Amino acid sequence: MLIGADPTHVGDRCIRVTIHHCFFDGTRQRHPRVRFGKVHLYNNYIRNWGIYAVCASVESQVITLLLFAILCVTILWYYLLKYM
Repeated sequence: MLIGADPTHVGDRCIRVTIHHCFFDGTRQRHPRVRFGKVHLYNNYIRNWGIYAVCASVESQVITLLLFAILCVTILWYYLLKYM
């Protein structure tokens, strides 16, 4: 989910979006990715993402409430064992 088009579209600064009660499962990224604009996230569930879950870039704001995010347990254990 991409909020705001291209980094050159400064007119997207007025975008205001609320995303709620969504289930993202097995997707790689953009839950959402925000360029310009303001996004309010609440009561969302993200499981097994690949690169990142939520991304705020280029003059954007993200407020997150009750975001439940689970990374694949295998990857988490790998990093815990390797770096701790």
